[in-house]
Amino acid sequence: ATREYVIKAVAQYQSIKRHSSSFMFFVCCMDEDTYRILNRLGLKEVVLIRVNEIEDKELIKIKPERSTAEYCWTLKPQLLLYIFKSYSHVDRLLYIDTDIFLFADPQPLYDLFDKYSVLLTHHNFTREFNYLYKGKGKFNAGVIGFKRDENSFGCLSFWRMECLSWCYDAIVPNKFADQKYLEEFSMRFKGVYTINGIGFNAAIWNIRGKLIGRNKDDVWIDNKKLIFYHFSSLLILSEDEYDLWKWDRLKLKDSTIDIIYHTYAEAIYNSVALLKKSGTDIGGLLAQRTKTGFNYYRYIPKNK
Repeated sequence: ATREYVIKAVAQYQSIKRHSSSFMFFVCCMDEDTYRILNRLGLKEVVLIRVNEIEDKELIKIKPERSTAEYCWTLKPQLLLYIFKSYSHVDRLLYIDTDIFLFADPQPLYDLFDKYSVLLTHHNFTREFNYLYKGKGKFNAGVIGFKRDENSFGCLSFWRMECLSWCYDAIVPNKFADQKYLEEFSMRFKGVYTINGIGFNAAIWNIRGKLIGRNKDDVWIDNKKLIFYHFSSLLILSEDEYDLWKWDRLKLKDSTIDIIYHTYAEAIYNSVALLKKSGTDIGGLLAQRTKTGFNYYRYIPKNK
């Protein structure tokens, strides 16, 4: 996590705590401010890792060549290998991007580790986003799981070497960031399973046109329970103002925004309050306002 993702990291932690009875939450802090802010909160079940704890000579050598985002992507397999090596009791790891939020218990995903070593999530692009398959690949690297075994270590070691060699925010033949390498996992290693269910990594690129509803505390997408939602490219402009997707108009029903995005806005709002209570200056954690402001949203508590 970087400073820009601190608020989202706190919201993510709260969502995990709400839906999981037992877990360890590892956070790689990319700068000292991020470590200091999160450490001051004293959150239980949280293990903070400074980035220099996982860096080696190979990473330090290529670091100046990568943007912050590109370096974060490059570090992903290295971080997972580090956790497996440093915490011998950890036998199952689920990596989730900091802008992912839990809507339900992720246990069904962990249950898959009884049969498989590596878990991949499919993009499940809707028709209007199908063109992205060619450039960005079948799989989304925002949710990916590994079990402590030879298959996983093989995948992680291969992924690490490829990311060291090339990991940029660019689309070139057979490459995009850390993501298109995932397509080679099943060709090279055993025990790789693709989760096609939309509820395990829902996002703007796969929910348009879907039937979305709520049943008590659960959210459903085409009769599939929503577990993870990927709030990619959502900007936090102030403690109660957001741009829900910076690239284009969402084109979602108001009911979908109310069910999914209002829930996340509430979590962000509460995370900001928690950070302010700890003495954190929120100003330095906010995104710059975009000129377009396609999807401006102001959070208003429903009881007001």
